[in-house]
Amino acid sequence: MRLIHPYRDYIISQNFGQNLNSWYKDHGLLGHNGIDFVSKKAVNERKGEYINCPCDGVVSQVINKGNPDLMQYRGVCILADDENGYTWEVQIGHFTDIFVEEGDKVSAGQIIGREGNTGITYSGGVSDNLKDKEFGNGIHCHFQTRKCQKTVNALEAIEYLSADGVKPLQVDGYFYKVCDFKNGYNGCEDPAQFLSYMTKRDFLNLILNAAIKVIQELLKKLTK
Repeated sequence: MRLIHPYRDYIISQNFGQNLNSWYKDHGLLGHNGIDFVSKKAVNERKGEYINCPCDGVVSQVINKGNPDLMQYRGVCILADDENGYTWEVQIGHFTDIFVEEGDKVSAGQIIGREGNTGITYSGGVSDNLKDKEFGNGIHCHFQTRKCQKTVNALEAIEYLSADGVKPLQVDGYFYKVCDFKNGYNGCEDPAQFLSYMTKRDFLNLILNAAIKVIQELLKKLTK
């Protein structure tokens, strides 16, 4: 499986497996279960960068889209099949804006939202409060990957719940069993093994979707 980065100009503020605060231990994790990217725009302007879809796939979950509370995590989960018969859940988190819906088919390079600081974020090792967030602290992109297997048995998928945390997630008639859920990271594996830079196709998709976004905004203004 191959994934592209959420944006081109970035720094990594936290790698997979690092444990910079007690939140992970409190939730039964051995450390950070993904990679945290911070765009140069977030560093220089305290504003979030547009986020590129990392792969071709289907949006399985959209978490807290449109929720005005910055303390509530906003995320997008995408399911992508690999060449070995597994399905990977790619989750991106802390959006400020989300541009996709559950069930959408998405492609690598498509703009799916904007980087933000929703949910639990830290700046300098200290948890950001609402005032910090409004000032632009903690803006980054959490990026994680989990290997899953399709199953028609809901009981095999009890560890992969839908966003409401009540029932197993079902997409296109299948449930999804998380492989190696008890690996200390709730089944997450280091995304670095899959990440690569954008190809010409990815870059063209990025330009095309950016142009579409501009046109949509112009049409909105014209129809007001």
